Amino acid sequence: GMGWPGVYVIKPALWGDPSRLVEVIQRDKLDVVISTALETAIGARSVLRAGFALGSSKRALGTGVWPLFRESWANGPTAMPFLKPSDVDALGAVAAWEALP
Repeated sequence: GMGWPGVYVIKPALWGDPSRLVEVIQRDKLDVVISTALETAIGARSVLRAGFALGSSKRALGTGVWPLFRESWANGPTAMPFLKPSDVDALGAVAAWEALP
């Protein structure tokens, strides 16, 4: 096709359904960098899961902006670039919701 020949920087939190995003990227063989959009821990989970689902990507994740918030429960992981998929699963989405004032 005559589409964009370069790298796409995609912010899954702004996309919608992350699983659909992964399908489109894989189907169209897009060269992408998965990036953040200043998410809390809950959004970080979705962003990072999408990034790990694209495990064969030759690009690094465009994440690691945390901490952003005063309350630590609201932040995504700060151990970039040493993050593993199991670390994403451990992000406390329930704890974040329960900690809301």
